Formats: sequence, C-alpha cells, structure tokens
Amino acid sequence: MKFLLTTTLFTLLTASNSYLLTDEVVDSSVCSGSNPSRSLSGYFSTEGSKDDTKDDKNYFFWMHEAQNSPETAPFVIWLTGGPGCSSTLALLSENGPCSVNEDGTGTEANPHSWNTNANVLWLDQPAGVGFSYGSTNDSNEDMVGEDAYYFVQHFMQAHPEYAKAPLYIFGESYGGHYAPAIAHRIFEGNKDVQDGDIPLNLAGVGVGNGLTQPEI
Repeated sequence: MKFLLTTTLFTLLTASNSYLLTDEVVDSSVCSGSNPSRSLSGYFSTEGSKDDTKDDKNYFFWMHEAQNSPETAPFVIWLTGGPGCSSTLALLSENGPCSVNEDGTGTEANPHSWNTNANVLWLDQPAGVGFSYGSTNDSNEDMVGEDAYYFVQHFMQAHPEYAKAPLYIFGESYGGHYAPAIAHRIFEGNKDVQDGDIPLNLAGVGVGNGLTQPEI
C-alpha cells in the first residue's frame, strides 16, 4: 500500500525515557479526523525494562487524542487479534480517525472514529506483528500481559497527562485472549504496586467478536 510508505516521512518531535521513544506527529494531515487532534507515535523496548535484560522486543504504537475534550476523555488501548493482525490496520480502516482512500494515495476522515470522544492508542502486539519486532517472541498470554503492562507503565509515566484517565482495554477476534490477559496483569499490578511503578486506573475491558475457547 503506497500510503504506508509515507509513515517514514513524518515530521516528528521526540521525547524519551529509558525504554519509551515517543514522537509527536506534527503533520496531522497524514491521518486526522474531522476535528484534528494531537497524535503520538513511537516504540517501546522491553530490553532492560524488566528483570530479564536479554528481552529485546520492540512495540510500535500510534495514539490519537480525543477530538473533543481530551483532558477529560477516557484512555482506550485497542488490540487487533488474529493472532498476528496489526492494530495499525484497524486504525487506518476500522475505528481510527482516518481511513485510507480507495486509490491508496491518502486518507480521509472517519466520522465514526473511536477517538471522537476518547484518547485511543493502537498497539501492534505481540512482537513480530505489524511494525513491532524483536529477536524474542511471546508464546502465551502471561507473556503478552507482562509486556503490555510494562508498556502502559512507561507510557503513562512519560505522559502523566493521561495517567489518571479511566483506562479501558479493548480487543477483537483473538483479542478475546489478549484483552483479558492484559487487564488481569494490570489488576494484579495494582494490588501490589512495585517501586518505580504507578497505579493504573483500570476501568474496564471489552471484546468484540472475540475468540475465547475454540471448542465453543
């Protein structure tokens, strides 16, 4: 798709901590809704962020602030299922602020975007999906939950303006495994907050057309 090649041409402002590289997308015309809003994109590296320093998975994310009242809006993390489907695909063709136009040369505003009234972050995960990469992989939901938990921790600490917003984890298809696993890890983390972590304001979890048990 020609449009995806333009993702390397963003004009960016960069802020980082040890494990999270966040870029503010200055050219909002690349993907904006009816009411353009702030957009952040970048990578989170698990290397050195956990006890296992050999872990080197790198997670790509793209966040769009709410088009209306972002300072009071809830914070949503979107996970496309598969397994193996990119959440970036959902951003550009399902529930993001824009959709790729028919000839693939640009985007147009999506009037049904979830970021109309919520701050939404689309996360490519596990590593190896979409723009995320690494030399190691997640092989079960516990590993998925662990990586996502550390991602959310570092993102919220790097961007405290979102840390107190109600946090919702949403997924579709195989997201019926991802979303509950991540929400459970956040719930457990809130019960015993470790040094360097912060409580996360988990408010809910949602699954659409979810796979939970193949036999059902």
